[in-house]
Amino acid sequence: MTPPTILIVEDDPALRTLTARALQENGFAVKLANAAPEMWQALEVGQIDLILLDIMLPGTSGIDLCRQVRQKSAVPIIFISAKGSEVDRVVGLELGADDY
Repeated sequence: MTPPTILIVEDDPALRTLTARALQENGFAVKLANAAPEMWQALEVGQIDLILLDIMLPGTSGIDLCRQVRQKSAVPIIFISAKGSEVDRVVGLELGADDY
């Protein structure tokens, strides 16, 4: 059986690597992206079972990416972000994120 594939969209290389390592150690397949172009490429290439999406990304924000993904796919999205105010969480969930 193929392990679930998680796409980590995070611009901080250290955080991206640490998250990937933890997921891989727990049996998940991981794909990495540091911004929108890499995210779209990963989504086109293969099956993604979950997106871990940072809000503060260079170029297109995670909020905008969530909105765009929701127009095309029902893949689960969880925001990972230093922005944790109640307003940020509500906006993220209203745009289609499954968790924050």
